[in-house]
Amino acid sequence: MGRLLSIPAERPFLASLARTLLREPAELLADHLILLPSRRACLELRDVFLELSPAPALLLPRLQPVGEVDLGDLPLPLAGPAPDLPPPIDPLRRRLLLARLVKAKDPMPDEQAIRLATALAELLDMVQTEQADLGRLAALLPGDLAEHWQEVVKFLGLLDEAWPTLLQAEGASDPAAWRNARLEAAAAALLATPPAGPVIAAGITGTVPAVADLLAAVLELDGGMVVLPGFDPLIDGASYEAIGPTHPYYPFRLLLDRLGRRPGDVAFWPDPAPARAAPARTAFLAEIMRPAATAEAWQNLELPAAALAGLEIAECDGHAEEALLVALKLRAVLEQPGRRAALVTPDRQLARRVAAELARWQIEVDDSGGVPLDQTPPGSFILLTAHAFLGDGGPVPLLSALKHPLARGGLAPGGLRRLARLLDRRVLRGARPAAGIRPLIEALPDDVDGGLRDWLAELAAAADPLLATAAAGGPFPALIEAHLAFVEWLAADATGDARELWAKETGEAARDFLARLLEAADGEAAPAPSAYPAVLAVLMGAEAVRPRGRSHERLMILGQLEARLVEADTVVIAGLNEGTWPRTGEPGPWLNRHLRQALGLPPVELSIGIAAHDLFMAASAPEVLFTRAAKDPGGAPTVASRWLQRLDAVTKAVEQRHLLQPALDWQDWQRRLDAPEGPITPCPPPEPRPPAAARPRELWVTDIERLMRDPYSIYARRILGLKELDPLDADPGASDYGQLIHEVLQRFVQLHPQALPADAEEEIVRIGLEAFARLASRPEVRTLWWPRFRRVAGWFIEQERARRGRIERILVETRGSLIVDEAGRYTIRARADRLEIGPDGAIGIGDYKTGSIPRPPDIARGLNPQLPLEAAIARGGGFEGASSQEVAEIAYWPVKASLVPPRIEVRGSGEDLGLQIEAAVDGVRRLFAVFDDSQTPYFSVPRPEIAPAFNPYEHLARIKEWRGGGD
Repeated sequence: MGRLLSIPAERPFLASLARTLLREPAELLADHLILLPSRRACLELRDVFLELSPAPALLLPRLQPVGEVDLGDLPLPLAGPAPDLPPPIDPLRRRLLLARLVKAKDPMPDEQAIRLATALAELLDMVQTEQADLGRLAALLPGDLAEHWQEVVKFLGLLDEAWPTLLQAEGASDPAAWRNARLEAAAAALLATPPAGPVIAAGITGTVPAVADLLAAVLELDGGMVVLPGFDPLIDGASYEAIGPTHPYYPFRLLLDRLGRRPGDVAFWPDPAPARAAPARTAFLAEIMRPAATAEAWQNLELPAAALAGLEIAECDGHAEEALLVALKLRAVLEQPGRRAALVTPDRQLARRVAAELARWQIEVDDSGGVPLDQTPPGSFILLTAHAFLGDGGPVPLLSALKHPLARGGLAPGGLRRLARLLDRRVLRGARPAAGIRPLIEALPDDVDGGLRDWLAELAAAADPLLATAAAGGPFPALIEAHLAFVEWLAADATGDARELWAKETGEAARDFLARLLEAADGEAAPAPSAYPAVLAVLMGAEAVRPRGRSHERLMILGQLEARLVEADTVVIAGLNEGTWPRTGEPGPWLNRHLRQALGLPPVELSIGIAAHDLFMAASAPEVLFTRAAKDPGGAPTVASRWLQRLDAVTKAVEQRHLLQPALDWQDWQRRLDAPEGPITPCPPPEPRPPAAARPRELWVTDIERLMRDPYSIYARRILGLKELDPLDADPGASDYGQLIHEVLQRFVQLHPQALPADAEEEIVRIGLEAFARLASRPEVRTLWWPRFRRVAGWFIEQERARRGRIERILVETRGSLIVDEAGRYTIRARADRLEIGPDGAIGIGDYKTGSIPRPPDIARGLNPQLPLEAAIARGGGFEGASSQEVAEIAYWPVKASLVPPRIEVRGSGEDLGLQIEAAVDGVRRLFAVFDDSQTPYFSVPRPEIAPAFNPYEHLARIKEWRGGGD
């Protein structure tokens, strides 16, 4: 009979295993067969043997992973006859087939079906791994089960009947069923033809029943050994009986129960070498994990100094701070020759951030957990092209695709990026344009570089086959091939070479994925064009691209799985928040907890117990740093991991929490690393003094108000020529609404400058429909703006009917100018919304306002001089088409919907208007004279109480810095 052993967590598992085996005669070592949980563990043990062996050459034992699917991974003495099953189905193909079944049950968007199919595939794997029977589910139903779950169970019953038929037609089997059959054959082969040498199963927890049966077969062999990782056979009986699914020993309890063994049947692996950490550390960690039912033992807990030696805890503000702190800790280890360090975290985003921070010291460390294919350069490029041309077609995905580092578009390096920037500035800013490339060509201003127009025509022609294939709704492979052809066209350089797209590991992974997807999609209908990008993203996101080899000799970034049995002198355990480590145990969309239990599936909390064991083993390294972030990447507060909370509570109870403070103040190091040298002195307010020749002597009337409120804005706009860019794909805002209203009113009055038509209201609504059509795709325009416009249109026609009797004609958007000084140096310009010409030639000036109307005190103070200055231009005969020099009134037209109908507000007429005109012109003349002096600075907001409500130049003037309100 074989032996059941354990290597305590305080001992390096692989090194302890290798040291003992190396004490045997070298010629016998090669006869050993060692079964390990993963291929990575095999590679690690091989390196450990070579490192510890005193001989220059060594015949290694046979090392075999038991968790792989391929039959070729099994050594011949174990393989026996091949399982009587066809090969396992490709995961992509299985997902597409299951998505077809899910949509047949309940029509839904393609991407939702793919996501549910992914969860369904995981359920099938679990059911087959646990050797359960979905067909029994209906018989196990309680009578009071909710209708939703009754429908789910009914579907799963049909799946249990239909899925084997589908697999048979595919000539394939489920991966979990294939693995079970392979492991059963291996166990049978072990017992039928035992190997000549010892068989050791090491580091395997046996959570998979078929693997547990293989371990049972090993124990049936003479010389067979099963070596458990980090199990304490001296655990007290009460605690062992109280172990639940969230305890790190729960997987061992399941295994021992299956083997018919008790903790007392487990012996310690013989290793005379010193432990890597004090046994008191392991005992302390076991106390942290103690079942709640026996937690009263903490009352008598005594912690020797060795229990906490080498343990540290650091809590950071956020994700970025945690990544930098971890990188600093890893970097510090490199100052100690020969020492190895590992970051262990299930948070892949944090892992990538740490790798990026290490790059500041030219240290390259790959994340062994891999990077999702959709986040690699080729994967993101492929996805962006799908979003830009088959998705919503907005400016953001289009520019992202065209500016991607892999995009060439048949041009020389940098050529496409130059054209993309031109397209960005001249066409795509502001509200979303019409979808498609050809509408963009039509929208190009005449003065735009002709090269952009020609290249966009080439782009449209290259995209036509893809768009046509997607619109046809044919086979899925045809859509993939059309997309692939377009991607390669866009990635090709001036010579037509697109090899860079498929270069390196990431390119090879992308090419392999697309080849597999083409094969897997055979016979499947293409998803809807708008759903294709989301479907592709879900499928690509499930593909991990892992680095080849080890990127750094002494540093590692590992996930939970990859960290098992890997040794390091310093381990940083990061991301210790609830929901990350451990992840929240969720039953998934297909079975609730009750149904899982009825089927005999393990509780969802088992994953927490496995995560607890991973933490238990990693925390047994000689030097350990626990880290967490108080806020997640989105800024929301986080909750410390349950194990960190327990550690904190236990150490505080014995008044030893202070011993967990890091020996070095890593947060201080982190702050000082990027801190500037010397004190930070805020910059003074800007005081630009351009020469007189550069100063504007011609301004629009709207500039006059800006010059008084914020002279720096005029300096930036009129002298430096800096104009703010509208956002990309901007949501329609108040200014867009105002422009639409102005456009509609202008077109209506231009069509009917004298008499109104009989159907005036219907006419203005028709014009409004044409103007609003540009934003018809925006729901807020249809639901909010259009009803407002209808009310404005009705009110406007009422006002027109009341006024047209005393108006001869109306001019709209009329340009005018006026020289305001005798020397003829200063000129003001205006474009009037509305000039009403009366029978006597007198002019009424109207300004449409969709927002707030200037207050009379501000006009009196000269802070809103627009209308008085327009009146001055009219009095000087400066408006085109209006020869009269008499101004009857100036008025604001509040063209906004409100519960109470607004009134036209006349703000000047007769003698009062004359005084306003004289004051405004005199003020402008003096303003010009002051700023014509080269020593007059263009201050930024010199009087905060009259600062403009909106200031696009605020960041350029660095107002928050010199006012002390920000960085």
